[in-house]
Amino acid sequence: MRRFDFQHFRQDPRFDGWYRRVSTQPRWVARAALFAMVLIVAVPLALFVLAALFMGVVVFVLLSLVARIVWFVQDLLGCGKRVLRPSTYSDGRRNVHVIRED
Repeated sequence: MRRFDFQHFRQDPRFDGWYRRVSTQPRWVARAALFAMVLIVAVPLALFVLAALFMGVVVFVLLSLVARIVWFVQDLLGCGKRVLRPSTYSDGRRNVHVIRED
């Protein structure tokens, strides 16, 4: 693979007029072009990432609310196993110790 070389860029007759035009511009023109590139590329990318994060939070909250509603309906009707969350009710046993008889 050939490495990009600015010397080749300067010497190639196809780019001579373009290179002379760019190299004679004031520094503020290059800065303005760089700033425009950042506005065109980085800002939409950042907005896309923020929108994706926002949608992720919205989906998480909506699914959490759906799970709460399902649990509430299960508790209200007293049906179904509690497979979505561990049981918080105790059956009266605490500190049960199993004694093995050999």
